[in-house]
Amino acid sequence: MLDLDEDEDKIAAEENLLNEHLACVKEEAQLITQEGELITKIERQMVNEAHYDMRGYLQMAEVIAKKKLEMYSKLLSDINEFRGRFGDEL
Repeated sequence: MLDLDEDEDKIAAEENLLNEHLACVKEEAQLITQEGELITKIERQMVNEAHYDMRGYLQMAEVIAKKKLEMYSKLLSDINEFRGRFGDEL
């Protein structure tokens, strides 16, 4: 059984984790929009132009993928940390 301070810590940790997850979902939505625009642009260039910017496409695709990996790696780490701290009380 948790005492009052531990219970407050758990509630605060739950709220922080939920807020972090929500922030990830919002960022993911923005990144998906960017990816869609990036893909549309390169597809249009590939169809209509002899020379298209594959290098620029790959560079931006890599930046976006790294952002996602970093963002979700941190979320997974925080989930595991939460389980480690409060797993018995879940």
